[in-house]
Amino acid sequence: PPTPEQIRAARNKLPETPAAPPPKDPRNLDYDEHCHCCLRVGATWLICGKKRGRWPLQWFVGPDWCCMLCTYTLVLVPTVAFIIFIGEHHWAARYGAVLTGGATLVAFSSAACSDPGVIYREASQTGNEGDVHSCRRCDVIRPHEARHCYECQVCIDDLDHHCPWTGKCIGKRTLFAFHAFLICLSVHILFVVVGAIVVFAVK
Repeated sequence: PPTPEQIRAARNKLPETPAAPPPKDPRNLDYDEHCHCCLRVGATWLICGKKRGRWPLQWFVGPDWCCMLCTYTLVLVPTVAFIIFIGEHHWAARYGAVLTGGATLVAFSSAACSDPGVIYREASQTGNEGDVHSCRRCDVIRPHEARHCYECQVCIDDLDHHCPWTGKCIGKRTLFAFHAFLICLSVHILFVVVGAIVVFAVK
């Protein structure tokens, strides 16, 4: 039988077992430059595109995506009805509804389908950059202005509020688009209401 020294020598000749890779973060909060498809980030979904992208190059929806679809419906259905039934009486009503309705949908899509400012974990972060904090829930280093959203389950840079109508948070990267949506929606509603009143009054 082999001696203990021979057994040890044979073991030393065996190739070393490679170390197991670190476990993947199920929330996918590690930043990368790759394009993704149907990637879950916290409680949100990156349908397609890169992290930190903007619509239309990125489709990033939140946990309240059903409410987002309701918002699309509430804008589209009255607009189409106005174009069909009121727009046939005058070209200005038809093209005005297309213009204001299109601007509303573009602004809303930019707010609802873009990254609101999710804080990702980066290899270069050390926590010593200055006015930063560590989030115990996300395990990320975040700026002082960032806040954790319990609905989206991520930290958002300069979080304004969680808006169910857009399906997710409104943060630093989508606040301008959200304000543009509110302005366009107000103008669109005013145009549709006034246009309908004028057309019916003339008839």
